[in-house]
Amino acid sequence: MLRAPALHFLLLGGLLFVLARRYQTPPRPRIVVSAAEVDALRTGWARAHGSPPPAAVERTLVDDAVDEAILLREARALGVDRRDPAVGERLARLGRFVGEDAAAERANEEEARRLGSTGATS
Repeated sequence: MLRAPALHFLLLGGLLFVLARRYQTPPRPRIVVSAAEVDALRTGWARAHGSPPPAAVERTLVDDAVDEAILLREARALGVDRRDPAVGERLARLGRFVGEDAAAERANEEEARRLGSTGATS
């Protein structure tokens, strides 16, 4: 019985199966682009280009959003956001830029309202 190739095959196959199950990496969660996110992509395109995106462009926008989500997830899994000082500096710079942009946008909106209210009465 110890010289039976079929038995060796079954034992080795079983051992490989057990090892594969033990050291298998857990599946990654699925990336889902919600209808609201697709709508935001459409709105952003329409704002930038003055018309809704064609179907092919919309698919590209969604594909790019999925790619970005994958890259972000992998960077976080690798701890790039915590270990690399250049990434921290860039995030801080981006935060300042976005903050300045939001403040400038509010100031522009207030100025437009002020001009709109004075222009309507003249």
